Amino acid sequence: PRQVDALRHALTIGFANKLARRLPRHNGYKTLHAGGGQLAQLHPGCSALREDGEGLAPEFLIYHELVATSRPFLRQVCPTRAEWVADVLPKIMAADVQRLSR
Repeated sequence: PRQVDALRHALTIGFANKLARRLPRHNGYKTLHAGGGQLAQLHPGCSALREDGEGLAPEFLIYHELVATSRPFLRQVCPTRAEWVADVLPKIMAADVQRLSR
């Protein structure tokens, strides 16, 4: 488990621009990035994620793809921890996307 945690922590840092947070009391997600976010559901092809006692999916995810079909879906997801997200989120939200994309 320590190796898995170390890998998930590294993914959280490396893919900080691909974070999503679960909506309150709902298994839908909103992506987290500067300039707003996108509401999305987990893609039906995703492997099952461990749910808590209330049947809710993990609060934070790293996703690889945001796919828009009939509605937006997150694909290839990995759960992450709130404390790891708290470390990187202020940096992501403060990013000047226009300046970085020049």
